[in-house]
Amino acid sequence: MALMVDAPRCSMCGRCAATCPVGAIDMSEGLPVSKDGCIGCGECVAVCPTAAVSCSLSPLPDCEEIRFPMPDPARVREYMRRRRSVRRYLSEPPDRDEVRELLALAGSAQTAMNVRKVSFAVLDDPAEVRRLADMCADWLEGSDDPVIRSRYRRTVEGYRAGRDTIIRGAPAVVLALSEEGYAKGRETSVIYLTWAEIYAPSLGLGTCWAGILENMLLADLPEVNAFLNVPEGRKVTGALMLGYPDVEFRRIPYREAPEVRFVRQRLR
Repeated sequence: MALMVDAPRCSMCGRCAATCPVGAIDMSEGLPVSKDGCIGCGECVAVCPTAAVSCSLSPLPDCEEIRFPMPDPARVREYMRRRRSVRRYLSEPPDRDEVRELLALAGSAQTAMNVRKVSFAVLDDPAEVRRLADMCADWLEGSDDPVIRSRYRRTVEGYRAGRDTIIRGAPAVVLALSEEGYAKGRETSVIYLTWAEIYAPSLGLGTCWAGILENMLLADLPEVNAFLNVPEGRKVTGALMLGYPDVEFRRIPYREAPEVRFVRQRLR
């Protein structure tokens, strides 16, 4: 990593060094100097009050200025709480430009040590999505695991009868693909897909976690990977239904707040 400093702009305030999560910036000589260990997170560039710092892994020209004030908590709270899992979709596949925008945002989410080893694949041919659901029903029905066969017996029976709870008629599926051997692949995929779920309504898109489908996808089956054209060295680590909602929600359902317990009491 190379840290570039515009010396006339730098006030030597030390914010970059203090903010660096891995201590990769040295201020002992006055101006910030890079050390080994940079993870390319861009925190130093983001925090600099005079735009004096740039980083080869997060160049200043590529970093967006914050344009809008922090939104009102009430609006953020309502936006997040009104997001619903969509289980009724229009047959039209989502616009690919909208999907790219959605997943570009999702892929900017936080990760452990800023490691970015999760990518996306999108299956947006409704006939192929249906074929994937067929494969899942066959796999659930013929699983070697009696627990899976028992748990999803009614799911398969309903699917055969035309009640699709596997893919809910979604015209597209987003797959998170992790590099094999990446220990945080599943966690990173969950974070990315959660960000996608939160952002999707602002684009007019609906999502729902494809939990039943994931039973098959996470099994890393060669025939399924071949159907999905999963690249060598990667595996599916998450799945999300995607499409335009064929439903409009007017209220926010009640959810009981979880227990919150502070480990230690403190004096006020």
